[in-house]
Amino acid sequence: MIKSSKRKIEFLKKEYFNITVSQLTGNILELGYDQGDNFKYYNSSCNVIAIDKKKVNINTENNINVIQKDVVDKLPFNNNYFDYVVFTFFLCTITDKENVIKEIHRVLKKNGQIIYLEHVASNSSIYHLTQIFLSPITKTIFNNCSLNNRIRPFLEKYFKIKEIEEIENYIEPYEFGIWLKKHST
Repeated sequence: MIKSSKRKIEFLKKEYFNITVSQLTGNILELGYDQGDNFKYYNSSCNVIAIDKKKVNINTENNINVIQKDVVDKLPFNNNYFDYVVFTFFLCTITDKENVIKEIHRVLKKNGQIIYLEHVASNSSIYHLTQIFLSPITKTIFNNCSLNNRIRPFLEKYFKIKEIEEIENYIEPYEFGIWLKKHST
């Protein structure tokens, strides 16, 4: 199952996420950068600020500024500052998704976009029950990551869908998404 999951993640990153990220320009906020795996895909014409609650010493390019901070509270940026907010497997670790998404909305410019790759809750009732059962285990082992991750209801309050790609994967389905900032909430 782990090998299958890794292959599906690699497919989603290669076919959707990495290509999209490599075409971005402007001011970008990456949330939960972990080991900085996405850094190599940003082109040199963008300005990236990457935040993670863990202190990770990694070499970054000139256009990437790394900050250690927990983002469950207010993001330390002005309103309407970023063109894009990017994350991979970040919201699955956040308990107060609504507050974080509200903050993302605040710091994004008009017509700003969220670009992400996430674990999501399964549409199958059997697999969803399994996700609920396994979530305490996955949270303990995988950096507080919950397989039972419902993000759309929170995103829909502040953003509108531009693109969604879903990959079913039994108890660990994935979603690549691009959402546009709504002008008012």
